Amino acid sequence: MASAAQQRIATLLQCVAIDHRIGPLLVLDAPPGLLAAMARALTTLISTVNDPEPETVVAGSWLGEDDLWVRLRFADGEFQMAPGILVESGTPPIVLVPDLARAGTAVTRAAVTLLGAEIATVERHGRSDAWRPRARWLAAADRYGLSGLSSHLLDRFPIRVEAAEITSGDLVVPPIEPLTGDWPEVTKDALAEVLRTAGPGMRLTLALARTARSLARLSHASATTAAHVRQAAEVMGLTIAAVPVVEPGPEDQPAEPGRDADALSPAEALAATTLVEVSDPDEPAAVGSGIAAGLYPEASPEALPEVTPLRNPWAGMTLRRELRGAKFGTERARSRFDLAPVPTLLEAAKHRRVRPAADRLEVRPEDWRRYRRGWTPGKLLVLVLDHTCRKGWDWSPALAPYLQWAYAERAAVSVVDLGHETAADWLRAERYRATGVRDPRVLRSLRHRPGRATPLASGIELAAQELLRHLHRSRVYTDRAWLVVVTDGRGNVPLSASARGTVVGPVARQGIDDALTAAAAVRSLGGLRSVVVAPEAGAYAMLPFDLAEALGGVVVSTVESR
Repeated sequence: MASAAQQRIATLLQCVAIDHRIGPLLVLDAPPGLLAAMARALTTLISTVNDPEPETVVAGSWLGEDDLWVRLRFADGEFQMAPGILVESGTPPIVLVPDLARAGTAVTRAAVTLLGAEIATVERHGRSDAWRPRARWLAAADRYGLSGLSSHLLDRFPIRVEAAEITSGDLVVPPIEPLTGDWPEVTKDALAEVLRTAGPGMRLTLALARTARSLARLSHASATTAAHVRQAAEVMGLTIAAVPVVEPGPEDQPAEPGRDADALSPAEALAATTLVEVSDPDEPAAVGSGIAAGLYPEASPEALPEVTPLRNPWAGMTLRRELRGAKFGTERARSRFDLAPVPTLLEAAKHRRVRPAADRLEVRPEDWRRYRRGWTPGKLLVLVLDHTCRKGWDWSPALAPYLQWAYAERAAVSVVDLGHETAADWLRAERYRATGVRDPRVLRSLRHRPGRATPLASGIELAAQELLRHLHRSRVYTDRAWLVVVTDGRGNVPLSASARGTVVGPVARQGIDDALTAAAAVRSLGGLRSVVVAPEAGAYAMLPFDLAEALGGVVVSTVESR
């Protein structure tokens, strides 16, 4: 049985098949193969409405300007200039963007130029082409990478679908029944519903109106009504349900692990913290805030822009580290370092006829092309956050210098969460890896509410594993890595209990001793800078110092705020 997300994707593909003006579809957190399955389904739908079957082209991050607008082809024993993959000389194609967050400058510039344009022209290498853009774009992206993209680019993708719950690339789209008659008329009530629902943004408003009109035509309705607009808003994810606001209760420091039987489940608690309450569903601002929290993370107040976007991220890096990035395109080179031979020869072949030595292939410095590689962070921040020590304490000022350092240096971030009430297992620490502090998950981790157990030993062990992974695989130098442990040192879950998932017998100091033992693996990493951030406490005040000594670091003590 198809999931709700698959049904929404199928409905949107049907609408895009009959009206290309609806706009591109952006799929968030898509599983492998889903974008290709959407392209195949859209091709079938277009052919069923008596339109020519379109060609599918991939606008990947490895393409350059010449690939998009003018291509070099070998025909009749010589190289000839032909229209690029985005020049619509015949049937409008289906354009696939596998990863919008990693797309190159050529692809993003083309998206900003073509999407929503009435006419497009290209003048390049002696060719002149003009056409009306009618291509249908399908793109995929990781939601955590959207906030750093240009607002002009994201504005071109108003229709977005959440695909995290889809586990495979299988997609079943029902065929479109034969359409007869003219397009249905849009009523005044429908227009008012569009303006009330869409909120700010002209492109989103137009996309909602056109989707509602397409749904009315698919249902063979005589007019587009407010009901069709509400249906389109639900398909596009523009409606949210009201949820009760959970008032924070007293945050008592637990002594032993346990859990109330009437406590919220992790899924319920997560839903209560991520959704917003809509007291008046007719208020556009309230609906807009819900949209920003879901499919539009770049509109959230928590979104952080890319730091120094005009600066080359490789500045200050060695040439050996630059070669570690994955290849995903080529660009013009100023030296022979990391030269791409085949693109360089193709570039030289384009100018063979206009050069004096026409009888042979001459490669000049202006023909040099180098590989464009992905960014590989050279610095690392590992955060271990013990949420059970947050009783009346704001740890943000103490963590700010380390977060600012990671933000400015584009450092990779690994977060180990323990002792928060929404944990899947209170006896085990949890970890995740982020490309930087701009990841919204990092901010959410800083706001977790305390739980009832402190698996500190499990958290230190996961932090050691993260450090070893980065040092061995990513080869981050130890003098460029920080380990920041935020805790009061009172771990009450032994490693054996974290492994079994249950506590047997009295705990005593076993959890603390296990944490000190796990810290010994971190101390052996010479050059690593370790810091224990602890609240100012009376009882057991020496535990953070014992942990810092085991880690080979220092203690930063802060005063609790009441």
